[in-house]
Amino acid sequence: SNWQVSDTKLSFRWELEVMEGLPEYMIICFLALFNTTNDIVYMKYKKNEFDILPHEKKVWADFCKAILVEAKWNKMGYTPLLNEYLENAWVSSSTTINLVIAFFGTGQPVTKDALTSLYDKPGLIHYSSMILRLCNDLATSSAELERGDVKSAIQSQMHEDHTSQQVSREIIADLISEIWKKLNESIYNTPFKDSFINIVVNQARTAHSIYQHGDGIGVQDHEAKKRVTELLYEPFTI
Repeated sequence: SNWQVSDTKLSFRWELEVMEGLPEYMIICFLALFNTTNDIVYMKYKKNEFDILPHEKKVWADFCKAILVEAKWNKMGYTPLLNEYLENAWVSSSTTINLVIAFFGTGQPVTKDALTSLYDKPGLIHYSSMILRLCNDLATSSAELERGDVKSAIQSQMHEDHTSQQVSREIIADLISEIWKKLNESIYNTPFKDSFINIVVNQARTAHSIYQHGDGIGVQDHEAKKRVTELLYEPFTI
């Protein structure tokens, strides 16, 4: 396909007609996203008579914009400063999508404060998203540097302060620890109920598990298969 990053327009419309402007390989992806999201919206409305489509569209549009920013950086050969990178990366981590969908599935009271807090920055979801993104960057940055993939926090730190890769990794690891402190503090100042707070915190914990031995998603090696098998098929010993 000749469809390039530079051809992409920042126009997000929630309708099937947009498929006409997509390359063939993206049509099935858009259909899956469109139908799955609408199914979730329908089930929530049927149960609670509350339309969550505006919130679903917002997180998906924000995610697509963030991914597009990273694609343009890569195409231009541009390395952002660390804060500039993080401002975009917590959204491109896709954690906000998972957690906003989870919020509406937990039976939480849908108050004005709760809806506002879904998008707070800094805030509970923001910190959880940052932890996942930085854990991902620590696990995958070396391979991404070799492949010339999209930028990571490691590269931004190296570029900004002219530090070595090892020193930059240590700085990012320390940053994760600091964000954990802020996440734990934010638990006590949120309108969310415990059931959703646990999901948000466990999302951050899961990031450490997934990326403990490298890229636990992109690389389907023996360790990844072993973990899936143990989780789904082998009983816990109590």
